[in-house]
Amino acid sequence: MTTNVTYKKAIQDWVERHACDWIGWYSVSLTMRQSLTAKSSDRTGTFRFNVDEGIASQNMRHFLNRMDKSVLGSSGQRYGKRLGAVPCYEYDDNNRLHYHLLLKVPNHITETKLHYLILANWMKTKWGLWQIDCQETYSSGWLEYITKETTMDFANIDFFNTTLTS
Repeated sequence: MTTNVTYKKAIQDWVERHACDWIGWYSVSLTMRQSLTAKSSDRTGTFRFNVDEGIASQNMRHFLNRMDKSVLGSSGQRYGKRLGAVPCYEYDDNNRLHYHLLLKVPNHITETKLHYLILANWMKTKWGLWQIDCQETYSSGWLEYITKETTMDFANIDFFNTTLTS
């Protein structure tokens, strides 16, 4: 158990080095559909697809790409700019997969506008559900919360979608 605490502290220190004063960072919780039903191409039956970590990560990538385009405009593609993001997924007591996210946005985006952009872009993903929570972050408390299940393999942290800029 002490090794898990060591790894948890390491990831927290790594993120805090990039966060500095926590200005412009937001704490976001995103819920996901747990399954989708699709009809076969010849309409002879239906298929049920369940969400897993791989699908969730791909869905998060789609969401973050949409957020980059909405907030940064064409400069995201032109100059390679991205919003700062630290996504972590976890399962709740009912074994439902959901995401917690630290998100860094420019100062010109108000909290109301950000909430709208998050909801609109999350609902445009295949697995997004309407229930979200977005609050401004003032300290490392949210970081400690989202890394609570971190183990030595960092399995709950979505490094494929993590973007930290200095």
